[in-house]
Amino acid sequence: MALAIPNQAGCGGTAPSRGKVGESVQRINTSFPHWFNDSFKEFNTQTDKLPFDQNCLVALCAPRPVLFTNAVEDTWANPEGQFEVLKAAEGTYKFLGAQGLASPTMPELGKLSDGTLGYFIRAGKHSMSPIDWQAYRAFAKKHLPGQS
Repeated sequence: MALAIPNQAGCGGTAPSRGKVGESVQRINTSFPHWFNDSFKEFNTQTDKLPFDQNCLVALCAPRPVLFTNAVEDTWANPEGQFEVLKAAEGTYKFLGAQGLASPTMPELGKLSDGTLGYFIRAGKHSMSPIDWQAYRAFAKKHLPGQS
C-alpha cells in the first residue's frame, strides 16, 4: 500500500466507533449486519468496551500517507470525530519519523491539509464529487512524487 484514501466512511470506517455523533455501532450492525462479524455486535450498546478504535487502524498504516475526506453536511459520518481519529494516530506517525498532521485543527472547507495524515472537507452532502477527486489527486501527487 502506497497510501490510503477512505472517502466519507462513517462508523466502522473512519469515524470513531466510540463516538457519540453520527452513526452508531448498533445502527451499523442493524442496518448492515453483513459488514462485520458477529463479535462486533457484542459492542452495540457497550462501545466503551471496544478493545481498540479507528485510530489504531490508521496507526497500522504508518508511516504511509492517509487522507480522510468528508462533506460538512455528512454529520452521519462524524467529520469532527474523523479528525480526532487522525489526531489520535499521530503519535505512531511521529514515532516512525513521519510528519503526521500539519495542523492540530481541521482545515477550512475546500482546503486540503498539508500532512502525511491529511484531511479534506468540502461543502455538501454524502457523495463523491469532482472536488473530492481533485483533493485525492493533489494528495497523491504530493506523497507519491513521480507518479502520474
